[in-house]
Formats: sequence, structure tokens, C-alpha cells
Amino acid sequence: MLAPKTRAAIRIGSLLYLALGLVLFAAPEFAASAFPWKVTALVAMTVGGWLLGNGVALWFASAPGPAPRVMPVLAYVAAFSALELLVVIAFRGALQLSALLAIPYLVVLGVSLIACAFGILELRNSTEVVVSEDEPIGGRVRALLIGLLAFVALLAAGGLIAGEGGLSTTGKIFPEPLTLFSVRAFAAFYLALAIGIGALLARPGTGSAFMLGIAGIALIIPILVAAILHLGAFDFAGRPLGILYLAAYVIVLVPAAAFLVRHRETLGRF
Repeated sequence: MLAPKTRAAIRIGSLLYLALGLVLFAAPEFAASAFPWKVTALVAMTVGGWLLGNGVALWFASAPGPAPRVMPVLAYVAAFSALELLVVIAFRGALQLSALLAIPYLVVLGVSLIACAFGILELRNSTEVVVSEDEPIGGRVRALLIGLLAFVALLAAGGLIAGEGGLSTTGKIFPEPLTLFSVRAFAAFYLALAIGIGALLARPGTGSAFMLGIAGIALIIPILVAAILHLGAFDFAGRPLGILYLAAYVIVLVPAAAFLVRHRETLGRF
């Protein structure tokens, strides 16, 4: 298992993510006004969903137990933190450091990046063998993961190359127009997911897939809740591509939940 100090650092990152995510998710109007760049309440709540999901994922990753299974989660959160920091640097001219949530946002990303990096380095140097609950996943699950990897990588690529006036910034898919700052933040989120899935496929096992499945569901549920609570922002008649935003999360949620239920005995080993 990971060293106690490493697990403690990861748990601190988890608590920071949960605390900030709760503020954004539970008080989106306030969060939007105090966010480090221009966002709407829906965007603030959606980002809050990301942070809550990351917090839950790291909490499970910090539990005592076989260390190899946490690599995909640590890879995802480390990539998320690093990529979101790079987005901030790229758009530093639009960053409002005086905003109330600016420093907390940067601190959460920085602390979690360091904690996850130490965890990854420890795993890379570990001689611990893969344990029984990390038995290889089936071919069907592997195929679904490859498809999901391709999908989120495509979303990331689209967000990275999007410009003003495209689908991303004009509310054609996401129900509200987004600034390029937010579009790149979304792209960083999807790219981090791709990296996490890639880490799982590099060493596919049931326990590792279960861990990443928990992270996925912890992300999807608050994101969907945020969308449902702002359903009035969607115009399915005038902007029918918006249904894809909701459908994509539901399509991923169903098989992920089915996998966790099928392998629910793994939860008892945390």
C-alpha cells in the first residue's frame, strides 16, 4: 500500500477538493461572482461537480489497501490539476486574482498535484505485485474503455482547437455561451479523463477499473444534477445538439454503475 504520509497528503487534497467543490456546487450564484474568471452559475456548479468528483476519487485512493489499483485515479487527478493550472497560465491576462475563490482554486490544484505526483512516483518505484482483485478485466469492458477514451480525447481536442464563434462558445452544445477560458478548462477536464483511462488500459485490472468507476460516477452525478437544475438553459428545439451533452453522461453512467454493482465486493476491500 502507499506510505502513510503519501496517503495523508492525498487525503488532504481530497478534503480541499470537497470543500471548494461544495461551495461551487451548493452556492453557484455566489461562486460565479467570486470565481477567478467570468463564468455563469451553471458553469460554476459544473466545475463544482468536477471538484466534488475529484475529492471523492482521492478519498478512496487514500484508503489503506493494494496500491497498484489507485494509479488510474492518481493519473487522472494529477493530469486534471496540472492541465487546469496550464489553462490558468495560458489565460493569466483574464485571471482575476482578487476574486475570493481565486487563491483557493489555485491552492487546491497545486496541493493535489503535488500529492498525486508523490503517489505516482511511489507506485512507479514500488515492487508491489498486482493483487487478486486486480485480475484482468474482460474484453467487453476493455472495448468500452477504448471507446470512452477515444470519445473524451475527441472532446478534449475539440475544446483545445475551438475558437470564438464555434460550437463551444456559442451555446450550441453546452447550453450557455462559454468564454475561451472556460472552453479550455473543459478541454483540460476531458483530456485528464483520457489520461486516467489510458493509465487503466496500460495495466487493466478489476480493482483499478472499480476505482476509476467510482471517480467517474462521482463526477457524472453532480454534473447531471447541475444540468437538470438549469434545464431551462437548454433549448432542445433551437439547439438540438444540447441533448448530446446530457446523453453522453447518461450513456457513460449506466455501464459504469453496472460494472460497480457487478464487482461490488471490491468495495469491502477499501
